[in-house]
Parts: sequence; structure tokens; C-alpha cells
Amino acid sequence: MPLSNSKEDIISGLKSRIRSLTIQDRLAVLALLVFAGIYFTMDFANHYYFRTNAFDYGAYNWAFWDFSHFRISPGPLYIGCGPFKLNFLQDHFSFTMFLFIPIYWLFNWLTGTYTLLLIQTSIILWSAWCVYKLVKFKTNDGWMGLGALFSYFLLQARFSSFSSDCNLGIICVCFVPVFLYYFEIQRYRAALIVFIIALLSRENMALWFIFILPMVMIWHKGDRKAIRQCAWYMVGSLVFFVLLFKVFIPALEVPGRPYNLFNYSALGPNPFKAFTHILSHPVDTFNLLFQNPTGKSEYNFVKEEYYMVYLISGGFLLLLRPQYLIWFLPLMAQKMLNDEPTRWSIDGYYAIETATVLPIAIALILNDLGTLRWRRWMIAFICLLTLLVTAGKMEVRNRAMPWTSTAKENPFDKNFFHSDFDAKKLHTALNQLPPDAKISASEHIIPQISQRSKIYYFPSVEDADYLALFHAHDNYMLTVDDYRNLVDKYLYSTEWNIISEDPAYVILKKEPNKNLLFSCDAERLNGDQTQFLTSGAQLLQNGINRSSEKAHSGKYSVKVVSAYPYGMTYDCSSMKSGELVHVSVWRYSPNGKGCLMASSGTDFSVSSDKPVEKDASGWELLTLNFKVPEKHQFLGVYVFNCGEDHVYFDDMQFFHHPF
Repeated sequence: MPLSNSKEDIISGLKSRIRSLTIQDRLAVLALLVFAGIYFTMDFANHYYFRTNAFDYGAYNWAFWDFSHFRISPGPLYIGCGPFKLNFLQDHFSFTMFLFIPIYWLFNWLTGTYTLLLIQTSIILWSAWCVYKLVKFKTNDGWMGLGALFSYFLLQARFSSFSSDCNLGIICVCFVPVFLYYFEIQRYRAALIVFIIALLSRENMALWFIFILPMVMIWHKGDRKAIRQCAWYMVGSLVFFVLLFKVFIPALEVPGRPYNLFNYSALGPNPFKAFTHILSHPVDTFNLLFQNPTGKSEYNFVKEEYYMVYLISGGFLLLLRPQYLIWFLPLMAQKMLNDEPTRWSIDGYYAIETATVLPIAIALILNDLGTLRWRRWMIAFICLLTLLVTAGKMEVRNRAMPWTSTAKENPFDKNFFHSDFDAKKLHTALNQLPPDAKISASEHIIPQISQRSKIYYFPSVEDADYLALFHAHDNYMLTVDDYRNLVDKYLYSTEWNIISEDPAYVILKKEPNKNLLFSCDAERLNGDQTQFLTSGAQLLQNGINRSSEKAHSGKYSVKVVSAYPYGMTYDCSSMKSGELVHVSVWRYSPNGKGCLMASSGTDFSVSSDKPVEKDASGWELLTLNFKVPEKHQFLGVYVFNCGEDHVYFDDMQFFHHPF
């Protein structure tokens, strides 16, 4: 009976709570639910269809798994760092993911590698709700709060940030509206906790808070207690910023690999040199906010595009209340003075700070202007402009950098919920790999399987037991041809067995020599002494040319002369189209004229005459990889003398990968 009453009390309390909500509160909750649906759906689709990246999401997932197992290990995915590996803290001085460890143990069994995406979006929604509540509290107008909420959700960076998957840069800025809201409603203890979390979430947050807090002081002029607290927050930010770059980060650096996220060569090698340069060269620094210093014309309008997008989306109001520019000064310096043009752009998450605090500034500036009716219509109009700008920039042809992709940020594109391969089949194949297996994978497969002890970024293989690779270019650090050649190296290898393949991908397991069809050492001939007999009982033609003059192993090889240039020949016409073949043979030829060939007549022909290995006695190893062609009537593999001098061949091996 008491339990029943308790349940009825809870239900009654919820109903009473709902009835007490204003129409604006109900619309805000509805907007929150709608955009939650959109954002969570985008998270799921991008990850499910293998659009998430090894950097950063694969590395983040690995670190999340590692931290959750109470370790801070060297990250196997960090490449290009010399003879050592970094742990996550040496690459990103952030303790944010430590806060998520309980979530890992509560939900990761169900949500797997989607967990961090779901956490990030949940924090974005929490921040959005605080934007609504803060503006409503400051303006005493729920409609202005609702306008700020829609502006927050519709700004272009909110969608472009999906191309960056999960990033500390996206998460950490969400704490700013939360801090401002708690501070304004005088929940000072909660505000302090959020402030500390924000400082520990990313290197730039301490500096940004030094600029955020003066505006809060302006809000509270005359309130000594609030101003005093803001002053203490600013002192804390400054002290932490100095300790961060003078003590904490240097303590984590390893020899030969200093902190490399400060990329402002025009200003100086570190934040303190940069600050000195800005003070001593203010005009040059200001000009650099608008100039393209790279000398490359393709980046001429990147900065202009950013300014235009956010001025149209309500930023023009900052000109009416310049004090709000205080919030944006460090953001502009952080973006526009960076060495990397991508950082200047609207792409990725590089405008997410602006998109987080601009809605607050817009609403509070409007609150000081015109009539109540006018400012409500005005914020609605700004939301409409924001929607139009964001929609326009979802088309890559409308970007200042049109070579970038918007595939991950436009949920209304017909291809967003589609992939060019069978994603379900690949997920099934990956799920069959042992959870403790050591795997080397390509760019867009890594995030799916990175929650394990050993995961490597292909072409780094090290001690991997499995390879999981897309056939097409899936490594941004290699050219298309280099990547394709590396995949072929393992695809045709005698030490890796294909366990799952599709036109789009392949998964291989390290199983030496499993696919050896035959080897021929020229030692055995058939009954009439005209054909070579292989280890698999196959017959190779031209056994009459066997010679004891030279041998790579045993006593015999095949001697091929210019008058009759064909040596060991295998008829593999019965092989199925699409099968992968790897053939190797040892050659002795002082002038290097002999070759290994596969041909089906005039329709298909491949050859190899460049040795991949040479032994002390002068024998050279030739290898040939090919895929059995379509609709072949005849297919032969043979050695051939393309010169005038005689050539010796020995120890042919023939591997194939049927599937």
C-alpha cells in the first residue's frame, strides 16, 4: 500500500510539474527532443556507415577504453611520433574522459563504440537547455530564450562539427553556458564545479575564461559579491594557464616530441612569446585576422566566409554592443592566427565556440533594443537567416574550400542513410573477431574496433593477428596508389588468409602458407620426363628443359634459352574469376632478362621482372600478384626468357585465395 501511494505521488507530481510549465517551456522541451532525435540519428548513421575517422574518434575510443580499465597507456594509434608512443594526456591535456568512466561501465556493454558520441550529444543538449534557461532568466522572456535555443541548434557549426565525430573541442565549450547559468541563478557551488571541469577539459579554456568573465562582471556591476567571485575565477584561470604551459604540459612531454598543438608560427613558439608579439605588433596582428599569409590563392576567401556566415547569423548585432566582442576576441585569435587554413574555416568543429556563445549574446543584445514585440520578431528573423545560411553551406559547392566533404553533416541528403557497400555485412564480420585480438585496420574501420588492447593504424601492422581494410584509399597519410599497393602486399601474401571479403573491404587472418596450391623445385618429373611434378601433384610444362648446371635448391632448375623462351608453365584456366593469385620464383640471370608472367592471350597479361630479394649466390626472387580475369578461356602462368642469354628458374610457389 505505501509503495502504491508512492507511485501515485510520483505520477501526480510529474503531472503537476508538466501543468506548471509555460508554453515556452513546453516548446523548448519539444525543440530539445526534436534536435536530440536529429543529432542522435546523425551520430548513429555516421558511425554505422563507417564515416567516423581513426583521428580523432578511433584514438578517443581507445583512450576511453584504456582509462575505463584504470590505465594510462601509450596509445597504439599515435603514429609519426618517432620511436615512442604517446598516451592520450601527452596529446591532449584533458581529464574530461575520466569523468565518463562510470558511463562506460554502465552503458558501454550496450552502446559499444557509440558511447562517446552519445555522451557528447547529451552534453550538447544539456548546454542548449542552459542557454534557454539563462536567456529566459536574464530577459524574463521565455520567447527570447526559445529564440536563443533555436539559434544554438541551427548555427552552421552545430552541423559541420559532425564531420569531426567526437572531440574535446566540442565538449569543453558546452560547459560555458552551463557555468553562466549556474552563476546567474546563484548556484555558486555548481558553477565552481563546472568551472573546474571546464578548465581541465582543454588547454585553451583557461585563457578563454579570462575573457568570458569580464562580461559577467558587466552584467553584475554594483554587485560586489558577484564581481569579487568573477575576479577570483579570473585569477584562477590565469594561474592555471601559466601552470599548464610552464609546469604540467612540459612534465608530460617526451624527448624529441614537444607539445605540438600550439601552431602559431607568425606569433611565436609558445603562448607567452605570442602574447608578447601581439602587444608589440598590434597592427600586424589585427591585419592577420583577415589576411591569407600562406600565399596559396585557394585559401583567399576562407576567413571571409567564416565572418560572413556568422555576421548573417546574428553576429552583426555585436556591432551594436561591442562589449560582447570580449567573448569573441580570443576565439578569433585562436582561429585566424593559426598556421592551418582549415582552422580559419567553417569546416569541422573550428567554429563551435562561436556557435555556443553567440546565441546568448544575440538574445541579450536584442533585449536592450526596441519593443518587446519587435525583438521577438527580430530573433525569429535571425533564426530564419541562420537556417538559410546553414542549409546553403551544407552544399559543398557553396564552400570556400569546395574540396572538403559535407557527407557527415547533412542528414537531409538522400545519401546520408546509405553507403556504397553492405555495411551490415562488414559489421557482422568485425563482430566475429575476438575481443582480445590484435588488429591493424584502415582509417574508417578503426573507430569500430578500437576498444581493445592492441589496435594499429594500417600500414602499421606490428604483431597484429588480423587486418581489416577497405580496398579503396582509406588512409589520408598515403597516396591512392601507395595505399593500394600496401593492401595488395597483404592480400597476396603467403602469410595471411582471407576470412571475409567484399568488393569494398577485406579481413585477413595471419595463417602462414594456408593457401599454398603447390611448389615446384624442379627435382621431380612425370613418367615420360616431359613435365615437372609439383608438391600438389600438378603438372607444369617444359620439364624437358630441366638442367643441373644451376640450382637454387636441390640439384635441378629449368634452363630457358632464347630459341625456346618458355620454362615452367602452369595451366590455371579452371580457376574462377576474381580469385587472387600470388606466384613467386627464383631467377638466375646476370643480365636480369628473365620474367614471370600470367596471360590469357591478348585480353589479359601481367608480368614481373624486378626482383624483391637477392641471395648471396646471385639468385633473385620474382613475385607476381594478379586477380583471375573475367570470362577467360585460357589462363597460364609461366617463366619466360626475354633476352639472348640463357636464364635459370627454380623453386616456383603458387598461392591462391579462393573466396
